[in-house]
Amino acid sequence: MIEKLLRSRYKLLKPLGQGGFAKTYLAVDCQQDSVHCVIKHLTPVKAEPEFLTTARRLFESEAQALQRLGTHDRIPSLLDAFESEGEFYLVQEFIDGNSLSTLFKQHPRYTEAEIIALLEDVLPILAFIHEQEVVHRDIKPSNLMRRHADGRFMLIDFGAVKAITTEFYTAGSEQLTVSIGTQGYAAPEQMAGRPRYSSDLYSLGMTVIRGLTGRSPTELPENRDTGELLWESAAPTVSPGLRRFLQRLTEASVYQRYPSAAAALADLAQLDTLAAPPPPDLAETQLKTLLPPTKPAKCLGP
Repeated sequence: MIEKLLRSRYKLLKPLGQGGFAKTYLAVDCQQDSVHCVIKHLTPVKAEPEFLTTARRLFESEAQALQRLGTHDRIPSLLDAFESEGEFYLVQEFIDGNSLSTLFKQHPRYTEAEIIALLEDVLPILAFIHEQEVVHRDIKPSNLMRRHADGRFMLIDFGAVKAITTEFYTAGSEQLTVSIGTQGYAAPEQMAGRPRYSSDLYSLGMTVIRGLTGRSPTELPENRDTGELLWESAAPTVSPGLRRFLQRLTEASVYQRYPSAAAALADLAQLDTLAAPPPPDLAETQLKTLLPPTKPAKCLGP
């Protein structure tokens, strides 16, 4: 495969990864002054015409979504998408940088200021993709790349591509609910095959908790009654405001979690207020001022 020149222009240099029915390669575009790019090679498991027709439709739909998402300056651009001999290829912009997982190996624990800066960098990207009605579905340290050029974080490797390969496998047969995500980082509802926008927020929360504690989410103890991870003791210096923010970001219940990236950003901008006790209920306060003070009850005796 490495020796092939795809579409008479893309020369594969080396494999970058493999999973399921997809392989990823570093390549150069021979028609664009050997500019580096990343090629995802998707292989359907069947060659029947009906199956390929379904796979082609799914591939074209997802390619359009990735092209739309790539208009954001911190999401890799989709440069090309094509089919060759019944197999499918996505060509994306190459990001020159280091993944957050690599940075964690070099610097296992991040300060609170570094974590807040990371959240401020990534949450607007999530707000954008959710506005495009897309759930990333695989946010984790290895899918956040810090660009060498400016130090900003890029969001890569959308779960949509994994969804295509899943559909390639099940298209034309009885559909099964298949979870897409990474153990420890994926929200409970996502592992059950029902991802929501807030599932991405949960995954981002687990990613920054990994940075604060220096421990993978799968290594942290769990509250058996609620399913919440007990990470606070591994990061004792975290401020009360950030602690409450991350607790809500990673709630096991979607109904208790932040509903959107915009809502999370609003709270991130006022962490000090999250640490303060809630104000007393105004109606209750007014009622107390209107009622006469209560007198101690008298005991009736013989």
